[in-house]
Parts: sequence; structure tokens; C-alpha cells
Amino acid sequence: MLEIPVLSTIPLEAITERLDARSVQAYGVAALAGKMQALGYLPQFPLLVTTGDGTTYRLLDGAHRVEAARRAGLVEAYAIVRPPCADLLDEIHLARASNEASGTMVATTLVDDAELVWRLSAAGYTQEKIGEALGWSRDRVADHTSLR
Repeated sequence: MLEIPVLSTIPLEAITERLDARSVQAYGVAALAGKMQALGYLPQFPLLVTTGDGTTYRLLDGAHRVEAARRAGLVEAYAIVRPPCADLLDEIHLARASNEASGTMVATTLVDDAELVWRLSAAGYTQEKIGEALGWSRDRVADHTSLR
């Protein structure tokens, strides 16, 4: 049975770690901060976090939103809080799915994808495992690997 996630409000200062799935773009943070100053933090765009000890969070999706909220002077944000993932590839898979589903304002670029593939390859993951996490073929992963 499909589980409906619970929306929570969490303090931004409790986000102590961030999944390094892509780099934060200054233009995206600035654009989002302006919208947040005008509208506040909208619940239809929650962060995706995991928690281990119950007091701090690891950010999986929403890095631009977190930085924009801080810049806009907000101290809390809406989030979906999940238990920790089994491993880094599970985190990547969940983060990518969440980011794609949210219709993000700051699109993931070819460079973001290539850098992620390079980091995962350097961490020892096979192209097949990376492809599974990203929903790609092994050939597509190999193409991104060769861009280095």
C-alpha cells in the first residue's frame, strides 16, 4: 500500500548535513529568496530530509529552497521527514525522484548530472549501480563518465 508522507515543520538550523547530489546555483537561490520574501515558504514545495537522532536532519532534496529560506529570513520550512536510507545510492534515487516530481525552479543540468556520476564513480559504485539509482541505462552513465 502506498504511504502518504506526513508534512512537518522543521527548524532550518537543525539541517546539519546535505546530500551532495548537485551544486547550489546562486541565481536559483536569489530567485527563490525573492519569491519567499513575497509569499513565505509554501507547503506544496516541502524539503525532503532524513533523521537519525531525532534532533538533526540530512537534506536530500531542497538545497536551493533551504538557502533561499535562510536568505529570506525564515527560520522554519515544511519538510517530509523520512527514516535514514540504506545507502548513498538509495539517497540519490530518492532525491532525484523528489526533485523531478516537484517541478523544480532550478533545473538539473548536464554538468550537474556528470559531476554526480563522477563522484559516485570515484566512491567505487559501478556504472550499473549508478544507472539503477538514476533510472538510466549503463550506456548513459558511461556517456556521462566520459565527459570528464
